[in-house]
Amino acid sequence: MRVRAAVLAWLCVAGPAAAAPGTEIVVVIDTSCSMGSTYKRDGRAVPPSDPDHQALLGALLIEGLTRGTDDQLTVVPFHGEPQAEPDPARLTALGLHAATPYLRSLRDARQVLEGSPRTDRMLVFLSDGGPTDYDDPAEGRQVIGAGRSPAPFDTVVLGLLPEGFPQCDIDDAERYLGALVADPADYVRVR
Repeated sequence: MRVRAAVLAWLCVAGPAAAAPGTEIVVVIDTSCSMGSTYKRDGRAVPPSDPDHQALLGALLIEGLTRGTDDQLTVVPFHGEPQAEPDPARLTALGLHAATPYLRSLRDARQVLEGSPRTDRMLVFLSDGGPTDYDDPAEGRQVIGAGRSPAPFDTVVLGLLPEGFPQCDIDDAERYLGALVADPADYVRVR
């Protein structure tokens, strides 16, 4: 009985373990062909949505801002393994691929964020299209736990959908991208 009382007293004094300082940030980057290559839609050439690799530059900028701080950045490309210590050379060598697979990237992002000891956690998702690996927008939302209360982490989605993109592609992409955020204000279309 005295041991139990001592343990309870220690727990009251010590309290729960402190969370790690800083913010856990996961940036998911679309590495599909439409980001950097022209493609055809209804016989019309559609220019790439990110020919200057701004999504990659954004990830590298965040990496530079978090270096030497208590923040932790992981970059999760659609095609490739998560990089907990992003290496600019490895990121720029990712290349472009035919598919737009959201699910593995979303699962990897959630695993990193929910496994983090930090209380502040953020997912930044950058893409120009809907997924090629599921059909129901609610599926991506479910994978990351968006809509749960409380939300497991903050989510910001940037739709890289420039002027001149076919409206049907914009509408399709926004159905999926918008479903990943709990608050519609957390989805931003970058033109």
